[in-house]
Amino acid sequence: MPTKTRGVTFRGRQIQAVLAGTMSQFRVPLKKQPPEGYRQWGTEIIQGFAAFTDHPTQGEKGSRFEVKCPYQPGDVLFLKETFRAWHFADPHIEYMAGGVSCEGDERCYTLGTITTRHAELELIAHTKGKRIDPLWNPSTHMPEWASRCRIRIKSVGVGLRQEISEEDAEACGMWDMQSEDGLSGWGAGPPAPARSDYSYRHAFMHQWNAQHARSGNGFDVAGHDWVCGFELTGKDE
Repeated sequence: MPTKTRGVTFRGRQIQAVLAGTMSQFRVPLKKQPPEGYRQWGTEIIQGFAAFTDHPTQGEKGSRFEVKCPYQPGDVLFLKETFRAWHFADPHIEYMAGGVSCEGDERCYTLGTITTRHAELELIAHTKGKRIDPLWNPSTHMPEWASRCRIRIKSVGVGLRQEISEEDAEACGMWDMQSEDGLSGWGAGPPAPARSDYSYRHAFMHQWNAQHARSGNGFDVAGHDWVCGFELTGKDE
């Protein structure tokens, strides 16, 4: 049974990959990294904790360092993404990553926009038979009912960031989106023709840095990450 239901923020391309069925794993840095020289004690998460030790041989005594895992198998998470709520005539939710939800109904009126003044302009335009686009709301503001994606955590582990495999990078929703500027990243749909200079790990490294480099957790940092396998589930589960 699910132990928690809460939100987690995904980027637009991640949302697209989840909906396309090309993403079944996400990774987040450990907030507390083990001290230098410590390695993981075993491979399992025991009672919600990952354990690390400074002893080179498993089974012998040494100092331990434990980190509590933020996710557990069975947790159901609703995905938060950039969106805006249309309040008048045809209330609905629109997603920046593409697509709309027709389940907005009167609840769209409770969301409002970033500023009261913009909401007033929307109302004035509506009374004149015109339309003014609502403002985009950051993903962190998305309520659960407005989310179109829910995932169930199937497995949780710990992995070294720089040792991610091609298979795991592909499971993180990567496929060849390289352009002439050498960029690559998340995608939804069939991969482009293979290139000799492309790998899923390369795409993962690029997108990981876009998300985490500013916080000091870039791919060049030899850190540990939570590795969460998941499946897409229904909104009522």
